[in-house]
Amino acid sequence: MRESAPNHAPVEEKTYCAVHTDIETALRCNRCGRYMCPRCAVRTEVGYRCRECVYAHQGKFYKATLCQQIVAVAVVFALSLVAGFIVPRLFLLGALFLSLPAGAAIGELAWRAALRQRGRYVPQLAVVAVLLAALIANFGTLSEVLRLIALADRLPHGVDIGAIAFQQLTPIALYAGLCALAVYGRLS
Repeated sequence: MRESAPNHAPVEEKTYCAVHTDIETALRCNRCGRYMCPRCAVRTEVGYRCRECVYAHQGKFYKATLCQQIVAVAVVFALSLVAGFIVPRLFLLGALFLSLPAGAAIGELAWRAALRQRGRYVPQLAVVAVLLAALIANFGTLSEVLRLIALADRLPHGVDIGAIAFQQLTPIALYAGLCALAVYGRLS
């Protein structure tokens, strides 16, 4: 808003960011008109918008209810327990070739169990569920490797603990990583 002082040029009123009230700015959200500083501005295809408008727009794509989100994560966890027990026991090649299809199938079934609705944090929670299920399903193997490491000084000199640990843990880690990647990709 411009004010005219007598015999002077017009004086512009200072405007400040709606969130950071101590930062002077002239930048406005192209949707709601709110003043925002460069830290609050989000560049979109149609110009700069405030974080609230961007968050509200993205929310249109996430329609799953809380119950549907819980069901999706529970399905991922349950199926990952089964797959996490079977796939790493097929050794390195089995884990390499079956982890991605298993993860894609788990993600698809979870999406269908949630009635084909997306949740904002379901992909991230599904990754946690896959990793936790892999740890639980392979707890015996993991504890055996840790026991071997703890008893390293009592084992005969010809035993290579590193090779044994690598042989036992690699299929589990490969399965967990690839399966989590496929589940995340399917649910995001």
